[in-house]
Amino acid sequence: MSKEQRDALDTLFRNGPLDIGGDPVQQREIFTRMLTSRPLPEDVVLTPGGLGEVPVLEVGIDGVTPEGTLLWFHGGFYVFGSARTSAGLASNVARRTRTRVI
Repeated sequence: MSKEQRDALDTLFRNGPLDIGGDPVQQREIFTRMLTSRPLPEDVVLTPGGLGEVPVLEVGIDGVTPEGTLLWFHGGFYVFGSARTSAGLASNVARRTRTRVI
């Protein structure tokens, strides 16, 4: 993550409408809107799949042959976030490491 991206996230979280002590249903919606407010780059490819019976989202970069696979745990503690809301961050990792991210 660049310094500019880190500063933008810092501003977003400090000044955004997210209230960790607020109603969880409302906060989930706000968190999702915050993390998905910017479109993914056009070369990001999202492919639904599964690991055993667990649904996953594969994140790759069009035109890049992956040199490995990275298993990404998006966090959120079963309260916030999802594979889809973390796709922007995961795609940055995929791009920089030339991996596919699951």
